[in-house]
Amino acid sequence: MNFEEWQWAVNAPFFNRGQDGEVKIYDLQDAAVLPFVTRNPVSGYQEIEEYHGGFGKVSKRYIHADHHNLKASDRKNSAFAVKKLDSKNYQQFKAEFDMLAKLGKTNHRHLVSVLGAYCQLNENYLIFDWADCDLLRYWKDRHSEPEFNLKNLLWLAEQCVGLASGLEQIHRYGSLEQQNRTGDSSFKKLYGRHGDIKPENILWYRDSNQGLGTLRICDFGVSEFHSTQSRSGIRNSHVASSPYYRPPEWELQGGTISRSYDIWTIGCLYLEFLGWLLGGWKLVRNMIIARKPPSCGPGINLCHDNPYYDLDSRRRHATIKPAVTKFIRDAHASPKCSDFVHDFLDVIQEHLLVVEYHHAGGHNRINSGRLHHLLQGMYIKCKKDPQYALKARPRSSK
Repeated sequence: MNFEEWQWAVNAPFFNRGQDGEVKIYDLQDAAVLPFVTRNPVSGYQEIEEYHGGFGKVSKRYIHADHHNLKASDRKNSAFAVKKLDSKNYQQFKAEFDMLAKLGKTNHRHLVSVLGAYCQLNENYLIFDWADCDLLRYWKDRHSEPEFNLKNLLWLAEQCVGLASGLEQIHRYGSLEQQNRTGDSSFKKLYGRHGDIKPENILWYRDSNQGLGTLRICDFGVSEFHSTQSRSGIRNSHVASSPYYRPPEWELQGGTISRSYDIWTIGCLYLEFLGWLLGGWKLVRNMIIARKPPSCGPGINLCHDNPYYDLDSRRRHATIKPAVTKFIRDAHASPKCSDFVHDFLDVIQEHLLVVEYHHAGGHNRINSGRLHHLLQGMYIKCKKDPQYALKARPRSSK
């Protein structure tokens, strides 16, 4: 071995956050050795875990304690999620990083914060806290048969309030962006849209105080900030989507995309979350299968085009799928259904899963601020009145 080869082994980078908490992008030399170590649960070292998330591969990494200050405490044992983006386009990477950095300044409990980033060998990486699992895996594997009790119900209510608050933060986060294209300084306020709310993009973090954990919104790969003038008029043909949770305007003729897009998708998520509370993963799975078109065949994973609505042949009119309406009706009739669950189901059906037609007047979805306010009131009522939270008051399903 010569010096040229060995110098990199003793010159591993240090991932540093500024005193003000500022996160940075590090442009690393191709030969730079990353300060990652592996750990096993018995001896203190464990195999690296990997999975493919939205727009990139996510790997579990431990960074040597002497090579980072990304966390204030427990540097030695903290696990990190290192996301290698599928796209090698630096501008797309920088846009996602900038958005995450802006939102990270809010220190919101229910939004994932980026801790750092680096580029190496023409690949782009983001660094986050490692999450134990996403919400879908939590429903399926971690807690597939929850008890309908006050502890679980209050946790669900609190997390749903937090997710609504996080979404409100994305929607309302204002910043001043300086434009220098013409040499003149002009400023515009920006408004955000997540664009891909779904269980896989909600991460579950275990609590150190024996709580049930915290849910955080992640994966801002398709998120955008728009100015006041453009925030409600983006053509649907220009927007990526999740095949399960996309709203009708994504494919309605002449449809446009706004922040209301996220209200529909979080409505889908909330409905499945309530299904999990009432009947565990089995009930959620049955609802997913029930709304599949006959052309998809049996099973849960064979159809990738399974939204919550049906569309007419000319793509001018959409209706909520009968299977979704039946699921809500059956949930109201469940022998477990309390006033809180009734109220939550009503919010979802009347204010979130609403077909919007922007070319005409009519009923529209509520905004994220109003949603946060409604759910916050329901959560406070649950804490004050266990009867409201838990006492069964099933409605007739007829």
